[in-house]
Amino acid sequence: MSELHEDKGYENAVVECLASVFRNEEAAAVASLDAFKMALAYLSPRSPTTLHQSWEIFRVMGRRRMMLDTQVMNLVLLGAVQASDLARAHRCLEYMARLQLQASPRTWVLILRLIQVEEIRRYILSMMHRRGLLDMPGMVTEMASSLADHDVYRAIQLKQNLETSVASQTALYGPRWLGHYSANKILQGYGRYGKLDDMYKIVNLMFASKTAKPSEVTFSTAMAHCRILGSLRWAIKFLRLFERHGQAIDDSSLREVFRLIYNRKRPIMLGMVWRYARLHKLTTYHMRWRVGSLVKGSLPSSPRGETTKEQKMARAKVKQLFCHIQGGLSEAEQQRLVQALFPQPVLSKGGVRHILRPAPEGRLAESKYAVDAETTAAVMDRILRGIEKLGEMVNAKEVPLSRLLLKAEVRDGALSKQAPLLLQLRKRGRSQRLRAKRISFRASRAKRVGSMPRSVRGRVTRSRMISAPGRKRMSQPGGRLGRRRMYSIRAKAKQPASGEGKTDVGEMPTD
Repeated sequence: MSELHEDKGYENAVVECLASVFRNEEAAAVASLDAFKMALAYLSPRSPTTLHQSWEIFRVMGRRRMMLDTQVMNLVLLGAVQASDLARAHRCLEYMARLQLQASPRTWVLILRLIQVEEIRRYILSMMHRRGLLDMPGMVTEMASSLADHDVYRAIQLKQNLETSVASQTALYGPRWLGHYSANKILQGYGRYGKLDDMYKIVNLMFASKTAKPSEVTFSTAMAHCRILGSLRWAIKFLRLFERHGQAIDDSSLREVFRLIYNRKRPIMLGMVWRYARLHKLTTYHMRWRVGSLVKGSLPSSPRGETTKEQKMARAKVKQLFCHIQGGLSEAEQQRLVQALFPQPVLSKGGVRHILRPAPEGRLAESKYAVDAETTAAVMDRILRGIEKLGEMVNAKEVPLSRLLLKAEVRDGALSKQAPLLLQLRKRGRSQRLRAKRISFRASRAKRVGSMPRSVRGRVTRSRMISAPGRKRMSQPGGRLGRRRMYSIRAKAKQPASGEGKTDVGEMPTD
């Protein structure tokens, strides 16, 4: 089959083979009713891509004048419902009426799924109630799941709380209306409107119910809506609720938690979730790719100091993770934190392909500004010790994930509070360095001036103490140096020239 259909997928190849078998008149002539049912059962749920093939097989059955029953018509109707093809569904129902086939509860459910208008759905539900179809086992929960979206919309529009809405649905459907599928649809509906508190109550109802126990779909739905709304507090509450009832977290739910924490820029919480996922083998491709890019951004440059374009993008992601505390942490400290939070990352396409070595201590002092290295190193060591303590809790499996996230959130808050302290230390170190530079400059200048002759020393010290723009400004006619120069010119002009104005006292002037 793979040789005949190399350019198509597996399902498309199977569909083409089924259609070609039933197109063959010799093969279709010996096919039984069960063979036709098996073919329709495979094709109808995969509609709308297989709608044409299923109707072709249905026409072959009509040409052979086979005995059609309600099960065959339900399979054909399922394909039309999956494709939302109202015209084909109407033709199928007309064919059932022509053959005088009795509609089964499955037929009513398919019609209810096809109709999207609430008034018509309510009318169909009342007809089923009059015929006694709602008394059949499992029918009430299926009807409630079909109308779950409309019930949630009605409750939101009428501003009903969850207790009132549940009471009204219990009065409408009966006491055992809440099923697993309907509860998940209601949970999804309240999540669309941002009602996380009502979602929490629905999950509690599901745990208390005997027919609607939460599953991995429930867990991932709750985590996805917490991520969309950016509520870390509600995500931890949902985690605690599921852990209390013994529900283990799966990889899709943990991925939603990871994405939420990454969007909220909580590096320590992100590192703990990553360690938890690695320990329980719940890492996904998205998590490995994200951590790989962060770790790649924490790698040192080449010996020549060159960085590739890919590494520059990775370093930009590291800065984005620490953007809320970027003023307090230098680039080297951010890289060291990343290496402490994500040790030995899992190999992936976008990840790192070797085990990282610890950063040298001398890199702590690398910064744009001068740093008080001892004090900053002490603060960083305290932060790293807290991270290692949390990592030991993860490895020892002492605390559940919700409590671990609460502890990591406290560490993230402490890191944000210590960022201004680090920034203040940098400013203090910068001022100390500038002061030391100024003192050394004055000492070197005094040393150079001391070796000059006394007649030149005063002029040099005065001119060098004034900056170049200041000397230019003071040299203007209104400036201090300009006035001094003007006074000296006037004094020279008033002095008589040599030999002029001198008279001999011994000689009397003659007429």
